[in-house]
Amino acid sequence: MRYKKNYLGRNLLYLRKLKKLTQRQMEQHLDIGRASWSNYELGITSPSLDSLINIARFFNVSVNELVLEDLEPAGTDTELRPFYSNDTIVVISAGEFYFLKNEMERLLEEVENITKTYNSL
Repeated sequence: MRYKKNYLGRNLLYLRKLKKLTQRQMEQHLDIGRASWSNYELGITSPSLDSLINIARFFNVSVNELVLEDLEPAGTDTELRPFYSNDTIVVISAGEFYFLKNEMERLLEEVENITKTYNSL
């Protein structure tokens, strides 16, 4: 039996970005655990069938489209991109890039909150 390619992670990233939502917002909309959405986008884990149905409904697509069709138009920016670290270039997927970007933004926000709290003492 021949299986079709699974586009789930790529489609989740594309559809979330299309709606201009963060991973955290997706987790809140769908009532799923912290970091679950990121893991779905990266292909580390897959959503349960119930979650998959809810995600498809949220984006107004079928489960079949969500999993088996590449919904992203050619040339959009979820392609692989270079990530620079200490003069080393590592190629990472857009999902990994956005995961790192979101984590950095979250950490910066945490640092700002800690700084505000410290300065108010």
